Amino acid sequence: GGRDAYAMLGAIYKGSAWNGVSPSRVQMESYTLLDANFTIDFGERMTGRVFAHNLTNERNELAISRNEATGEITKTIGRPRTIGVKFSYSF
Repeated sequence: GGRDAYAMLGAIYKGSAWNGVSPSRVQMESYTLLDANFTIDFGERMTGRVFAHNLTNERNELAISRNEATGEITKTIGRPRTIGVKFSYSF
């Protein structure tokens, strides 16, 4: 119907890495994140969008640390799969 539409698929890969240089350093695992979105314009003022972040629901480690005294490891994990719909209207 003469409407503009856009689709995007994106991937982010991060290889394994050490959290520092100290002897008690910990290695973080590699991960791949997949994102997708589809946008359609409904005329000049209205836009609809369907999106998904982290499609495979990867449990990715953003940061990791080890307590020197106890040896306990603490991890900061990225966001889980997120799926949504967004509508925009310009006045």
